[in-house]
Amino acid sequence: MNENNNRLQREKDLAFFGAVTASLSHEINNVIAIVGELGGLLDDLLYAAEQGRPLNTDKLKDVSNKLTKQVGKGKTIIKRLNRFAHSVDESIKQVDVKEVLQQISAIAERFAFLKDVTLEAEFGMDDSIDIQTNPFLLQQAIFLCIQLALSRAQKNDVIKIRYRRQKSGVSILFSGFPAVEPDKQFLLPLIKELEGNLEIASAQNADYSLALSIPRSISGDSRRNITP
Repeated sequence: MNENNNRLQREKDLAFFGAVTASLSHEINNVIAIVGELGGLLDDLLYAAEQGRPLNTDKLKDVSNKLTKQVGKGKTIIKRLNRFAHSVDESIKQVDVKEVLQQISAIAERFAFLKDVTLEAEFGMDDSIDIQTNPFLLQQAIFLCIQLALSRAQKNDVIKIRYRRQKSGVSILFSGFPAVEPDKQFLLPLIKELEGNLEIASAQNADYSLALSIPRSISGDSRRNITP
């Protein structure tokens, strides 16, 4: 890559990293806001009890259950953020495709929600596929494919994400939206770095709109260290 391409690559990497962390931090902030509101309700209940009113145990239990639920949600979001942040630790690593898809589709749910679109991930209960690849670049490629889908989806559309095992690796399928041309300046070179390819459905009755194919093992020549 020349200097301009390297600069563009770094900017795109940072934009992806920033978009994901901003979205997850927004979700964490929502959890904190709800916990704060529930804490205020607890204060009101305690104040009423101090004024001689009988303590409403049903409301107390309800607030306690809601607090527990929000704490659990917060832990899940932080775990997701931590896992994403550590995806840059190794340029090549064995990853479970199912786990990566669950991670990225969960992160992308907020972006879909803002467009009134539903992301529907169809993953088998036990069908895990391990591949050797660059985890950060793989997540980035999947995320960009979802963004392509969202750019063409209409309100109330359902975008489906699933995967198929192949002899050479795995194919990740995106459907539920009109076929769209990918970004030739960034997405296609990114997929090339992953030694994969992106197929756009040509037939209207195809069961997918985009098919992202990733090999079972990436070669050492394609390694790129990511430093957001």
